[in-house]
Amino acid sequence: MSFKAKLAVAGKEYTVLNVNYGLFQETDATGRPSTVTRGGKIELTIEGTADTSFFEWMTNSFERKDGSVKFFKRDSEAVLKELKFSEGYLVKFRENFDSTGVNPLTETFTISAKKIELGSGAYENEWV
Repeated sequence: MSFKAKLAVAGKEYTVLNVNYGLFQETDATGRPSTVTRGGKIELTIEGTADTSFFEWMTNSFERKDGSVKFFKRDSEAVLKELKFSEGYLVKFRENFDSTGVNPLTETFTISAKKIELGSGAYENEWV
């Protein structure tokens, strides 16, 4: 089965080439969880465009945005699942150009979100 993903943020939509996210807990020597759940970082690579929104977001240390990543079944365009994030900071940004590549212009960045939601589950960082 083939899939695709779209990032929606600040009223714009972008084609996602790669995304990963997760939550974790530290464990002790026996493998038992020894901390509370932590996480909320979403790493994305999107197709590059003339839009400079992510570079601009990165240069503003205080700007927070809400958004989502929707995963689609390519054959039916039906939404498989949706990862939502709120109060996200852009904490890492890189743009890459490779004239010989399949995707010659890409943008790779990390969003650190206060809250992420997937299905009926939600995780919220306790930021002070």
